[in-house]
Amino acid sequence: MISNFGGALHGLTFEGENLIEPHSSPNLYFGAILAPWANRIDKGRFYFAGQSFQAPINEVARSNALHGLVAHKTWSVISVGHNSIILATEILPSNAYPAKLRIKVEYLVTEQGLDWRILVDNIGESSGPLSLSIHPYLIAPGAESVNDFFLSMPVSEVMLVDSRHLLPTEIVSLDAMDWQFNKKRQIKDRKIDNAFRIDKNLPRRVEVTSESGWGTFMEFDENANWIQIHTADRDGGAFARKSLAVEPMTAPPDAFNSKIDLVYLAPLEKLEMSWRIGVILP
Repeated sequence: MISNFGGALHGLTFEGENLIEPHSSPNLYFGAILAPWANRIDKGRFYFAGQSFQAPINEVARSNALHGLVAHKTWSVISVGHNSIILATEILPSNAYPAKLRIKVEYLVTEQGLDWRILVDNIGESSGPLSLSIHPYLIAPGAESVNDFFLSMPVSEVMLVDSRHLLPTEIVSLDAMDWQFNKKRQIKDRKIDNAFRIDKNLPRRVEVTSESGWGTFMEFDENANWIQIHTADRDGGAFARKSLAVEPMTAPPDAFNSKIDLVYLAPLEKLEMSWRIGVILP
């Protein structure tokens, strides 16, 4: 199911089984598109081309600007086909962001899964920084909890964050955290809300499976440099740790300040990014 609220993916099933957690709250960014920044900006402040910008603080408890400017906008439906849909929206220059961007998202169902493609086009007169991602919560059919999920992904390092603001502190090897998910490994009771650096030498694919072998995969293109993984702890409760947020990103948290892997989009330049979500059969 696709929504024009945020142009987001709100549901995906295979033979009646959910492959992603269905949308239930806009505050949890189910299937959202994250642009022109993914994850957090410290205090919402950043500097670009000699100017200071202040993005809205929408993660108030941590004083962060979270997940960009388009997740809560109503997008325009451009076209609808038998197995596809295209939506679009625009970002205008403001105190929060310097450039004028047009963003299009296309969803296409194929025999291989759901192809998800985003095109960001600078249609203004000013350049702008850009980091891009999506926010689906993957499910391993047959597993009751994230604790039971087996996770594999092509990563070699993890970005540690402070406990109060979830902002970067340092980048370390997976061995330092006992998070060697570059090989298939059960998540168990680990609590994760971190960005992992993608290893260019490994297949660009994340797999989440249950003990039976049922699972969901996500593949992504060469523009993804990081993957944010979140075990959806949600402060406990009935819906905690039922799914795993998997967010391949062009750049890590607070990249507007750190500049790590940050893209700079000049007028008339474009950035395209694509993903595929599909089922793993036992």
